[in-house]
Amino acid sequence: MIAFTCVHGAGATARYTVQRVANNALNTLRARLTINRVTGCMQAFYSTSSIQTVELSFNKFLPSNGLNHGNSQNTPLLILPGLFGSKQNWRSLSKSFAQRLDTTVVPLDLRNHGDSPHHSEHSYIAMSADVDAFVTSQGWSNVNVMGHSMGGKVAMHLALLSGHAWLNKLIVVDMPPVVQSADMSAYTLMYIQAMRQVDDANVKDPKTAEKMLSEVIKDVGVRQFIMTNLKKQEDTYKFRINLKALEDGMSNMWLFDFDSNKSQFNKPTMFICGGNSTYVTPDMHPTINKFFPAATITSIADAGHWLHAEKPEEFTNVVVDFLKTK
Repeated sequence: MIAFTCVHGAGATARYTVQRVANNALNTLRARLTINRVTGCMQAFYSTSSIQTVELSFNKFLPSNGLNHGNSQNTPLLILPGLFGSKQNWRSLSKSFAQRLDTTVVPLDLRNHGDSPHHSEHSYIAMSADVDAFVTSQGWSNVNVMGHSMGGKVAMHLALLSGHAWLNKLIVVDMPPVVQSADMSAYTLMYIQAMRQVDDANVKDPKTAEKMLSEVIKDVGVRQFIMTNLKKQEDTYKFRINLKALEDGMSNMWLFDFDSNKSQFNKPTMFICGGNSTYVTPDMHPTINKFFPAATITSIADAGHWLHAEKPEEFTNVVVDFLKTK
């Protein structure tokens, strides 16, 4: 059995097995999902006006040679990253979108991620309220929104909750409007717990942190992606993500408690899926079309869940073509 070794402070060592961490994560998620099936449904329809919002960190990219120079003549594009993601992951693509669409492109850090403030509540309603407050602060009345993974669910909440007339076109990247399995949730929780163990270990260098993570997170690409969140704090390295809030809120992150008979978004929508990803499967397409009757669904071949990083040129072309279509 593979062991996950965590070194604490002055030489004390605790050993954690991957199997134990995985089983604990799965049992925790199943218990929380059972509790939250009812409360999650009620939470989904709360007004975002009752939520305490946080001021989101963002980057703004303008076209350097376009006719528009980022003014309001062209619809701005707002990008919502996925779990463990940040605005920095979208820097290169944002520059390309700004040039090709001749408009303002703004990738955000969602709450508890990147440089945005930490808050104990981590829910789709809260994140939607944050985004709505950001759009209001910019004075925008017409915005295209693209969200990947967790950011895709935030985008779908914005579309399906009433009161967001500013939302023009919607792009959802590799995330379906369905309740996802507890098993899939458990692996994410396992990652969070592994990151918390790194934080607790007070590691002195990134190499040690990655070695610890490698015992749980075997995929090199996923591990390197998570490592982008590791930052030096005084003489130790810590993850800048609010891991406790994510762990506490994880049971709600996999819910999707909307009724397609009551909640629909009829404006132009596109779902972009990775050809090799298991997040969006063909049997989910009818559900997508119930919630989003105007949706088109496209797949990028030989790409997984992080399709925008794996196939940036193909991904950019699909997004630009959709947003340029009148």
